[in-house]
Amino acid sequence: MLGGGAGPPDGAPWHGDKGGKYYRIKTGRSLPVEQVDRAIVGKVIADLTSPEFVAEALQVTKYLLGRDHSSEIEKLKRNDDEIEKQISKFLDMASELDTPGPILRKVDELERERKLMAAEISRLEANDQQAEEANNLNEASVSRMLNTLANELQEYDREALKDFLGTMLDHIDLDPEIGRAHV
Repeated sequence: MLGGGAGPPDGAPWHGDKGGKYYRIKTGRSLPVEQVDRAIVGKVIADLTSPEFVAEALQVTKYLLGRDHSSEIEKLKRNDDEIEKQISKFLDMASELDTPGPILRKVDELERERKLMAAEISRLEANDQQAEEANNLNEASVSRMLNTLANELQEYDREALKDFLGTMLDHIDLDPEIGRAHV
């Protein structure tokens, strides 16, 4: 199924035959594609649904998404208030000048800065919403999600499964003697 990315424990690569019915290694040993594919998918599903993987997936999700940005948001909002005051002062000054162009350009620059800060505040608030949702996750909900994924994997066609597994796995070791996969 995964061609060069799969191999026996000694690291030798497996190759598919041109008909797509067998995998073989350099020793001439071959196994039916269906048997190898079944072993790989079975191992991935067993790993995805194991309590250890569920616990680790929950921990990593909370670590990656669980950060609170409220202090950064408050700092940006304070900066925005300061810029608003500066803009107000500059506009007051501009109204008293015969040629307010330079001051209006500065106001325009400050407004662009405010726009960037507003976008950053929105991004951080969205991240905080994700963090709140991540912090509400528990092992049961992660387990349900991973079980759903495992069930869906069984429905993938061979090419979609190859693409999915290719993004998920670094390598696959296949034991040709017992037809088991180690991912």
